[in-house]
Amino acid sequence: MNPQLIKKKHKNKLRISGGTIALLVILGGLVFVSSYMSYMALAVNDTGGAWFFGFFGMLFGLPFIAVVINTLSQQNNFFKSMDNLLSGKSKPGVNFVPHWYMKTTIIIAVISILAAIFLPIIF
Repeated sequence: MNPQLIKKKHKNKLRISGGTIALLVILGGLVFVSSYMSYMALAVNDTGGAWFFGFFGMLFGLPFIAVVINTLSQQNNFFKSMDNLLSGKSKPGVNFVPHWYMKTTIIIAVISILAAIFLPIIF
């Protein structure tokens, strides 16, 4: 068989990495559970719970949709244009990440956790 025909035959095959599949499964499960809990809250007339779980469903649903669009952009021009529109223009080169910001955030988080643990014991 001609090797060029084999290349053409498998050219449009969608390639999804294992990490992407795991992310889609986890996010999809979280969206399903949150949406189901929102439905169950509406079934018992608990509007507060329905809003709560509905927002969590949207919180997990938006990254799920973004990953699906990014994955499908490898094969379809429509999704490629959507992916380019959502991701914006990439800047060439290396961007500097201010380390003092991350260190300050971690220190504040550690102090907050320690205060939440030890303040009730002391007072």
